Amino acid sequence: TTALPLTTAGPPMADQLDLFGTNASASATPKVPGSLPLPPDQAHRDLVTGALGTTLFVEAGAGSGKTTALVDRVVNLVRVGVPIGSIAAITFTEKAAAELRHRIRERLDAAAGGAPLAVAALADLDQAPIGTLHAFARRLLNDFPVEAQLPPRFEVLDEVQSAVAFHERFTDFLETLLDDASSVRLVELCQYDNFGVEKGVRRMAEDFQANWDLVLERVSPDLPPTTDEAAIQRELAIACEAVARFQPPPTDTQEKVCREFSDHALLLANPLPFGELLRVLSIVAGAKGAGNAVNWKKLHGSSEVHTAYKVAVAHAAAAATKSLKSCNDERRLTLGALLRDFTLSSARQRQLDGELEFHDLLVLARRLVAQRAEVRTQMHRHYTHLLLDEFQDTDPIQLELAVRITADPNQNDVDWRLLRPLPGRLTVVGDPKQSIYRFRRADIAQFLGAREQIGAERAALSANFRSAAPIIDWVNATMARLIQPEADVQPAYEPLIAARMGAAAIGNEHGTVTVLGAEAHGDLQGAVAEALREREAAEVAEVVVQAIAERWPVWRDGALHPCRPGDIAILLPSRLSLPALQVALAAKAVPYRAENSSLVYAAPEVRALMLALRAADDPTDELALVSALRTPLFGCSDRHLYEWKVTHGQRWRWRDIAPELRQHPVASALLCLQQAAARIPYSTPSQLLSWLVQERCVMELALAQRDSRDVWRRVRFVIDQARAWSEAGGHGVRRYLLWTRLQGDEGRFVA
Repeated sequence: TTALPLTTAGPPMADQLDLFGTNASASATPKVPGSLPLPPDQAHRDLVTGALGTTLFVEAGAGSGKTTALVDRVVNLVRVGVPIGSIAAITFTEKAAAELRHRIRERLDAAAGGAPLAVAALADLDQAPIGTLHAFARRLLNDFPVEAQLPPRFEVLDEVQSAVAFHERFTDFLETLLDDASSVRLVELCQYDNFGVEKGVRRMAEDFQANWDLVLERVSPDLPPTTDEAAIQRELAIACEAVARFQPPPTDTQEKVCREFSDHALLLANPLPFGELLRVLSIVAGAKGAGNAVNWKKLHGSSEVHTAYKVAVAHAAAAATKSLKSCNDERRLTLGALLRDFTLSSARQRQLDGELEFHDLLVLARRLVAQRAEVRTQMHRHYTHLLLDEFQDTDPIQLELAVRITADPNQNDVDWRLLRPLPGRLTVVGDPKQSIYRFRRADIAQFLGAREQIGAERAALSANFRSAAPIIDWVNATMARLIQPEADVQPAYEPLIAARMGAAAIGNEHGTVTVLGAEAHGDLQGAVAEALREREAAEVAEVVVQAIAERWPVWRDGALHPCRPGDIAILLPSRLSLPALQVALAAKAVPYRAENSSLVYAAPEVRALMLALRAADDPTDELALVSALRTPLFGCSDRHLYEWKVTHGQRWRWRDIAPELRQHPVASALLCLQQAAARIPYSTPSQLLSWLVQERCVMELALAQRDSRDVWRRVRFVIDQARAWSEAGGHGVRRYLLWTRLQGDEGRFVA
């Protein structure tokens, strides 16, 4: 008997295998009498579960049971005597790692009765290297902190701590930069095209931070030479004068263009400040010579003048565009040099302080393995087998780490791309069709070339145990047309094979694909988008009601059952369609739960809280103060504001409010803000927010809305994040408000 062949997506029967029997073999498994039929890709599954001495590159389609296959391989490795602590199983998420560990525990537990190897593996399972790539990198650094030039008890900052630490460092960097008089030119370079000193420079800094290992290789530390603005101005002046000499026909659209070029020529006759020169360059670069060719011909007697005019405008625009490119290159290289020093010094400081971020773990672990031969040898001996899951979505650093650890440590002084893992030591699992995390530096070209690079044998898991045959048929027919092979970008589509056990086994296959709304709504031709969304939502709700009323069958718990509301998922491309759908479902009395992401810091109730904090923190910010008064937090109408300012002649401040006006809505709101201001020196942002929420009945006000529970979740989330911000080292309400503004500006969605 051997490891159970993967035949279904469910757990194996205990009487089908003897994992640790004395006659066990890791070869392919024959079909057990009375068991379920073998899937069509069983030969490839036998490679994954049984070819323990082979380096494998496994392409596993959606719903193919790859986790079960990985569990089988791990358990079979344990069966042949490999310690569980020597098998590193690296997954993409902590949730996937927890599931993999749980499944391995179940399999080992089922076999532990008379098998010492299984008992020993169970005892060590909690300490086994089963986790994410970052967790594995942290384990390597924990084992060799001194060799990695880290304090022995280094810490890893979470997402909030990392964001706060970066915000504090960048704020100091920006203040230092703007205090330097020599930065005026750089500021002008950042402002002319709305690049922005704050937003544009911050975006660059964040990109450098997230890829600081590449910054060292690709960004020059040298400041570029300044652009010759005098030469630029001379060239632009000549080009503008050439255009201004033309005479357009009366009332032609080019009259205004020619006047503008004349103004530019006069302006450029004298030396311009650099910022003004950039402004003129931007205008000229967007100029287009058009006009009515017939009118030009009537005025000048031929079409040649109009043609020459268009050439002159195009020449001026091209000259301006070329000059702007030079200025943009100066900006890019200048910021690159400044941010290079800022980024690398920050990384060095984190290493010295022992306060690492997630990306630091990967870079330092790779550096440790690449540069320290004695460490590499110990890792090679300790981690004898590496399994990489979701390989298509992970950082390219992962493959280098895996190859260096699994290759012969005595041959590691060459380029790692020339190394080959020892047979059976590395197993890579992924699906290029599911590569979606490009922002994590996932490189599909590397995935496509990895099999040849590591000299692996290919196994393809194409049987799908998740969906019924009609679904699979539709997916294959549709995706085969949509997914076309393209070198280094997209592999050819690999069709899935329906292998789900269920209704087909009892001769009653179910499930299909139906297109709703294929026909246009003739009565809504030219209607606004909201009307179309309402009609679409109503039709979707009707289908849901029909499915529940007609008891459409779904496969659950090993049998067909009538569908319930919880069996139905409605996926939306954006939040715009959600309100109409909620109304339609409520009208049909269909119970539902919205599981969506939202721009938390852009939500009205959160914006109201932040405006109130801004007004309390800075009483001179009248815009924030009046805006806060108009929110539901204080409920002051425009009539109230007019009365306060015009009728009563009051100012927007909470001091010296006349006793007879204290009952006015604006006065009540100002007095509340005064109380908040008094609390600021002694309270953290989370304490202030909690007080405001309670004082202004934010939770109770939410009951007037349909999505009250979502409002409660958002408010609690913001308070929790404010608490985490303070615990991560953030200080001061004003800095907290700047941090929250950035959260909103960057469009960060939170589930």
